[in-house]
Amino acid sequence: MSLANTKQTGFALCTWFSPSPHAGDFTFTLGGFHPAFDIPDHYPNPPRLGITWGLSDHLFIRGEAYFAVTPKAVMGGGSLNAVFNLGVLYAYFLAHADFLMTFHPFHFVADIGVEVGVEFDLELLFITIHISVHLSAGVHLAGPSFGGYAYVDFWVFGFTVPFGDQNDRPPALTLDQFQDLLLQVPDSDSPAASSGTTVSKLHVLSVETGRFTEKQTDTETKQGDIWEVKSGGFVFRVQSRIPLQSITEPAFTIDPNAVTTSSAPFYGTPMHLKNQLTSTMTVKVQKLEDEPGVAPIDQDFRVSAQVLKPMPLTLWGPCTYWHIP
Repeated sequence: MSLANTKQTGFALCTWFSPSPHAGDFTFTLGGFHPAFDIPDHYPNPPRLGITWGLSDHLFIRGEAYFAVTPKAVMGGGSLNAVFNLGVLYAYFLAHADFLMTFHPFHFVADIGVEVGVEFDLELLFITIHISVHLSAGVHLAGPSFGGYAYVDFWVFGFTVPFGDQNDRPPALTLDQFQDLLLQVPDSDSPAASSGTTVSKLHVLSVETGRFTEKQTDTETKQGDIWEVKSGGFVFRVQSRIPLQSITEPAFTIDPNAVTTSSAPFYGTPMHLKNQLTSTMTVKVQKLEDEPGVAPIDQDFRVSAQVLKPMPLTLWGPCTYWHIP
């Protein structure tokens, strides 16, 4: 009697929004995640996509596959296992491939392997001889820097040949490298976004209303530039590419309904930081100099609105890439 053919499927698509502590996070997976990926506690973990196929009473085939995308990584892989059992003769074939790549910093690991085995019982007169042969080979790759090892197991002996860089973990970025990375990330809310350019600043200042001249647009404002503004009706915006937990304005009137503080942790993921970071922005407005006939700028500004948005977890989430057995 032939074995029944069966299939199993696992699928999940999740995204988190404010006020969830995981706001900005998402995952899409078919069949779960890479075996070495550290799955966050709030992620679903569906079973592998799989098929079980009994071709006959003696031949049995099983296959599994998975693919997943998160803000930090993309991964995929699968395996194929075939078993032939004729009683006195048993043989199997197993092949697998797994791939995992993180985005910031860019790093990947890949494993490919194959294994075959045969077991046979030979009857000779009054004795039975059991013959067993197993062969396996595979390669492990990681990069950059590129390296890995190849291994071969010939039943009674085996060997491993390393090559290239043997560090499996992605390198930690320095502070300067991390800052350069932040400047490369486009910000859809920045004044330059609407003009199709990227603002190369960690902090962006722009005049909303109250500017005297329109000779220089907000997207052209550079560090150290002087704004010529009206003493009344002057509205400006300060925007940061770095998560802010609090903002201080020494001479400003703060509307308690417009400003909130956050204790949400952030870490600087590409720098492999395990301890939480803290950040505070201080905003000051002052005149360049006193000029005759020019009314002084009123220092009593009012903070009227605060715009909150999620930050990318690839940059600011906990440093969990994968575990190395």
